[in-house]
Amino acid sequence: MALKAQYPFHCIQYASGVIVASAGPKLYSFSATDGRKLSTWPESKTSISGEAAANDPAEGSDGPPEKKRKISPADTAKGDHDENQAIVTTAWSSIPILITSPTGRHVVAVTAEDKYIRVFDINSEGVLSQLNARPAPRKPCGLTFSLDGNTIICADKGGDVYSIPLLGSEEDFILPSRPKKQFKVTANTSVVHSKRNLESLRQQLRQVERGDVKTKSGPIIKRDVLLGHVSMLTDITVACLPSSTSSSAYWYILTADRDEQVRVSRGSPQTHVVEAYCLGHESFISKLCVPATLQHLLVSGGGDDYLFVWDWRNGQLLHKINIAAEQGKNQTVVRGIWATRLANTSSAAIFVALDGSRELLSFLLSNDGKITAQSSLQASGNILDLACNDENGTIFVSVDSCHEPGSTKAWKNNFDSAAQMLIQGYGVGVRDGKLAFEPTAGQVVDSINAQGTEEVLAGVDESAWAKTQKSLSENVERPPIWVMRQAGRYLPEYHEAKGNRDFFECCRSPEIASTLTLQPIERFEGLIDAAIIFSDILVIPQAMGMTVEMIDKKGPSFPEPLISPDDGQYEKILNKVVDVKKELDYVYKAITVTRFKLKGRVPLIGFCGAPWTLLCYMVEGGGTKLFIQSKKWIYKYPNESKAMLQKIAELCVEYLALQVAAGAQLVQVFDSWAGELSPATFKEFSLPYLRYISHHLPKRLQELKLDPVPMTVFAKGAWYALDELCTSGYNVVGLDWLHDPAEAFKIAGGRVTLQGNADPGILYGDHTAITKTVENMVKGFGGGKKGWIANLGHGITPFVNPDDLRFFFEEIHRLSR
Repeated sequence: MALKAQYPFHCIQYASGVIVASAGPKLYSFSATDGRKLSTWPESKTSISGEAAANDPAEGSDGPPEKKRKISPADTAKGDHDENQAIVTTAWSSIPILITSPTGRHVVAVTAEDKYIRVFDINSEGVLSQLNARPAPRKPCGLTFSLDGNTIICADKGGDVYSIPLLGSEEDFILPSRPKKQFKVTANTSVVHSKRNLESLRQQLRQVERGDVKTKSGPIIKRDVLLGHVSMLTDITVACLPSSTSSSAYWYILTADRDEQVRVSRGSPQTHVVEAYCLGHESFISKLCVPATLQHLLVSGGGDDYLFVWDWRNGQLLHKINIAAEQGKNQTVVRGIWATRLANTSSAAIFVALDGSRELLSFLLSNDGKITAQSSLQASGNILDLACNDENGTIFVSVDSCHEPGSTKAWKNNFDSAAQMLIQGYGVGVRDGKLAFEPTAGQVVDSINAQGTEEVLAGVDESAWAKTQKSLSENVERPPIWVMRQAGRYLPEYHEAKGNRDFFECCRSPEIASTLTLQPIERFEGLIDAAIIFSDILVIPQAMGMTVEMIDKKGPSFPEPLISPDDGQYEKILNKVVDVKKELDYVYKAITVTRFKLKGRVPLIGFCGAPWTLLCYMVEGGGTKLFIQSKKWIYKYPNESKAMLQKIAELCVEYLALQVAAGAQLVQVFDSWAGELSPATFKEFSLPYLRYISHHLPKRLQELKLDPVPMTVFAKGAWYALDELCTSGYNVVGLDWLHDPAEAFKIAGGRVTLQGNADPGILYGDHTAITKTVENMVKGFGGGKKGWIANLGHGITPFVNPDDLRFFFEEIHRLSR
């Protein structure tokens, strides 16, 4: 599966002849006349000057690290779009909120991770330029404008509603930085009792002692707090009603929260006055909508099976209509509610999208609050957002181009960019008293879809990956760390995520495999420097047509292993044309999903089993201590064994190349049973095929127009072959615990980076033993500043306490600095 997934338009808005949309970490503007791309923000540049960075409003020296907008050049983009441009990486991965001002001259966006509220100008040519950026104190859940359009009203998840001016300089918005507070450990052993919490307390105390505790400080946004809520807010909108005593209008702020209520408050300066509550929802409320032409009505929806229509001024429920998802589907969750005016009628068209649904529900809302269902639209994918052009009765629908229709988790089987639909357009009108739709804006839609956005992984911050690459050839502050089988059954959360599923069922589910891959990264955040995709080396024999089962307390089992070259199965498997791309597609999907979720925190490792090790499993029928069948094959059927080894090696090359295409940044070849061979038979039945992989993988990547990636070989037990492995074409050689670190470091002589090699059994011992082992490794590997990746000498064994593994990581950090 080539990496072709593009970011869909998460938000889309129409503003005076311009379509503005957010996709991934970027904003785009398009002409609503012909679909031309007018601008992209942030712009892709070959370099960002220090002066430009200094002038960025979010790059102030007083800002907290998590709120800095970090824009830096990355490698040249690959793919079908803008091949000569550099990719800009950002401190945020998405822009979840986007609104346009009443005049259509400004756009306000919220960037996710850094929580900045950013204001943009749309010039006469439709080009976006940032005017200011302000850090929100808490994550915003909704934005809207005051009646005059000069003030932004923001609701955050902490329950506050506040106003900030639309325009002005950064100095007008930011208060001086808060002074840094000295971190103090307030807990003690009198109030902490569980083993896990006691270990966490000990870690905090050690961090304070070493001075490793980071304190947060940063700017505070100047804002006028209008409302406070006890519950977490979910959405906000404003409405206005004409005054009966004057020519002016009264305006109101309507907020929704997780406690199933809508609060109606007066607009500034009387926001402390609560006019009414709209009560009647039985589940959370996610969206509010006040039609522009029917300001006295409110439409709300959320986790209920109904859409509600309110006379919000009096808190009166006027009507509700069923919108429940199909029987057997997940809970109804309203993703969006939109209203558009209709020509020659006092009614408004209401559109509703549900989470994970391609169906756009439509309704007619009359002046008296009656709402009637109309025919629905079926988009090409799950609906994400909708923009209305009331000038010509057109709606633009953004669709999810990444996930399968009807699912928010399952990724599509095909990411062919030429067929990727990001936006659809429809004309809306009334015919015979009912809503009528017809596809429209063909040139605009076709042009926007053809130009596309950006590949899902293109804008990921690769600073962690750059650090890993540096560690393979240069001196570093400390060695990078990861461990084999770090995603596995020793973690309690692994069993929770796995549930009752079979092991290979987890491997074949990209979402579950991704979740399991990320578990150690999240548990040991900041301590480990790589993720390895959750999969198994035996997926290649499965792709070749052999049945492999994972039996509890026994391990992998082949019900029908290879018996001899004459058993019929051998010839069938040897001559089978294996479509590695199709058979192992689930692995590539898991890699792509995981790379997206990692957001550049650490690089991702792909892997495969070595030909010799895979052949052992295929003839033994599973794990073994004697290797009778394996030895029988190489000594009795050497030529047939080599033919099968060659076929496996060729499949390994293609499999690893497609993993890289899907997003893997390093690859490792596991020769787990190399130690069962003598030095002579290793050179005959293992080493040539390891070399075949290291020699042909870079060539295959070049054919796919992909850069080469670092390759690691791990030949467990082949201590006698270290010198040959150092010249086998791999960048990294993994060592098991049988190697003496100092001796191995001497033999390698700087030709390759070494990886390993603590005995996994030390994790059953006490912390003194772990410390001693780490000290020996750091000393043996030359101090750990160059040419060493810290790891175990094999995978983590069952029943290891995760807290002991954490201590292992912490000791490497401490002793190698």
